[in-house]
Amino acid sequence: MGDGEVPPDVIVSFDPAIDFYEGDGRFSPNGRWIAYVSEESGRPEIYVQAFPGPGNPVVMSVEGGSQPMWRANDGRELFYMSPDNHLMVVPISFAGSRIDHGKAGALFPVRAGSRLEKPAGASSNVRPVPSGQNQSPGEIRSPA
Repeated sequence: MGDGEVPPDVIVSFDPAIDFYEGDGRFSPNGRWIAYVSEESGRPEIYVQAFPGPGNPVVMSVEGGSQPMWRANDGRELFYMSPDNHLMVVPISFAGSRIDHGKAGALFPVRAGSRLEKPAGASSNVRPVPSGQNQSPGEIRSPA
């Protein structure tokens, strides 16, 4: 996938034995990274990981977060909602297969229950399905 191409919707299978939430995945504009929410640490945090891999997840949020959203044109910033209802931003830079990030900072407070909306035409649909439903664990495929 080249820069500027919109990644296709994908389905990611997961292991039902995992007892914490992971979801709300959003692809970077170049399709090489995915930002998502995971509660593996005991609270929702924002992670970024190379897509489709390899690479370890990198924590982007400070004190928790939800609703990750990339800056639409170039992915040089990652936005998310903090647990105390602030829109947060993390500066991002890409170095080959590595992602570097600055410190997350609050932009402004938002009303409780606010949702970040993806830009028109942007594809960010990642739909987790239990392993074994017409695909093997870890398989990623475009829907028919």
